[in-house]
Amino acid sequence: MNKYVKKAWGVFTQEDIDRAIAEERERWVKMNKSEKVGDKMEQLKLEDVRFNGPEYTPEYDKKRLTGQIQRVFYAMKDGIWRTLNEIHAKTGDPHASISAQLRHLRKPKFGGFTVNRRARGGRERGLFEYQLELKGEKK
Repeated sequence: MNKYVKKAWGVFTQEDIDRAIAEERERWVKMNKSEKVGDKMEQLKLEDVRFNGPEYTPEYDKKRLTGQIQRVFYAMKDGIWRTLNEIHAKTGDPHASISAQLRHLRKPKFGGFTVNRRARGGRERGLFEYQLELKGEKK
């Protein structure tokens, strides 16, 4: 992953993203006083988690995919509904990768978060928006 992540609203280093995730972890633990919530945030560090797939090669893909899922989580943790294009504007990641990372966030090994999906505008348009629901925060 590049040292800097360019965003429409600024430039952030991976350290900035890691620091924000750590701060969010502390806030969740304090808010919920629950080991379960802390465990979920620990899973987001993804140190022991293996991505998988027929074309997955850890030495080439783990760092990139870990960065993607962290950027998607960081962009979505505020609970605001966003389309793939709006998430792309915040993360710079490809739409297909964002969609894959939203699916990963639903899996227990990636935190087991609730990722809601609904149509934006008429259903016939085929445009969907997504919302990350944090534990204990029903939107």
